[in-house]
Amino acid sequence: MKNILVPTDFSELSENALKMAVDICRKKGSEIYLVNFTEHNFGDNYPTLGDTSGGSVGQDDVFQLQLVRKNHSRLSKLAEKHGASVKIHFQVYDEDFSDGYKLYIKEKNIDLVVMGTSGEESYEEFFSGNHALQVIEGATCPVITVKDTYTQSTFNNIIVGIDLESDRKDNYAQAATYLNEFAETVVGKLHLVHVAELNSDKDKVQKEVEQLAEKSGFRNYTLNINQNDNVEQGLLAYSYAVNADMLVILTHKEGGLFRLFKKSVAEDLSKKSSRPIMTINLHNI
Repeated sequence: MKNILVPTDFSELSENALKMAVDICRKKGSEIYLVNFTEHNFGDNYPTLGDTSGGSVGQDDVFQLQLVRKNHSRLSKLAEKHGASVKIHFQVYDEDFSDGYKLYIKEKNIDLVVMGTSGEESYEEFFSGNHALQVIEGATCPVITVKDTYTQSTFNNIIVGIDLESDRKDNYAQAATYLNEFAETVVGKLHLVHVAELNSDKDKVQKEVEQLAEKSGFRNYTLNINQNDNVEQGLLAYSYAVNADMLVILTHKEGGLFRLFKKSVAEDLSKKSSRPIMTINLHNI
């Protein structure tokens, strides 16, 4: 977790994401890349460009340069406000968000993305306003989404939903590597949770989950089998019981957004939970 990307549109939501990234950096000594994605024609030298009022550039370029400079100034103020104890790089990146975040992750070897999400009541709105769905589907590193109520700086209990159904593209080993390092960084404990049917053989299921966890390389975790015919209710009940600080969702690109969580869980989390959510795309990492 050396390099953390925080995309910003200068909203309160994105500033909350920056606060979380700073909390993580304090523990790890990581560096933050605070980025506003805005297409422009000025390269990396826009802060030093001279006066454009003399008519040497078109009116559209004047307005664009003013916007880029304004955004650069806002980034500078955010970095100064939150960067007293951590290193914050900042940039107005010359790409729109849809294409830019992938390029930036590759260019800067980003290990983690932290971004705000609105937490509105519908499934579609939950992942809309801050482009979170795009990043979750396309990022080659874990993505943490933060709602507008972020205040904590500790992650003692991290819930990881484990689904025994997987395919050959699911990279559980890399996901385990990420989660082991994150838990060690924030001094937290992983709770691997599998929700099994009420009439299932609990001992058999537990053995299968243990084998998956061992094969994947998870460290410093508890393993919990919660028998409940409703996967969502079982997982949420456990997360409430241990006062979870973060939920981890393992996804894959094909076949829908969630492997384990159905639409009702996303809606429930967006309505009721102020917990940050880490998403790892098992097909991309």
